[in-house]
Amino acid sequence: MSHEGILVVSSKQELLAFGYSVSNIHKEVIYEGTSFTLIKPGFKKVVSIPFTPLSPFAKSYELKPTWSFTVGDAVCRINHIE
Repeated sequence: MSHEGILVVSSKQELLAFGYSVSNIHKEVIYEGTSFTLIKPGFKKVVSIPFTPLSPFAKSYELKPTWSFTVGDAVCRINHIE
């Protein structure tokens, strides 16, 4: 659901997926009554190494998104939501 550029999500999976899209930078998303703003998107990358004895061998890299939210007059930044 979306209201005036604000997305309301109903699951934590939707919230987490929102954080991996570059087009969502500085956009607001509401999850369970808390408003989060995406500061920096995350990314996931899998690198395959061909021609190895254990082929297919892959390494996975992930950079988690950075979010902000406000509590009173304090702005909090987080980069890990479980």
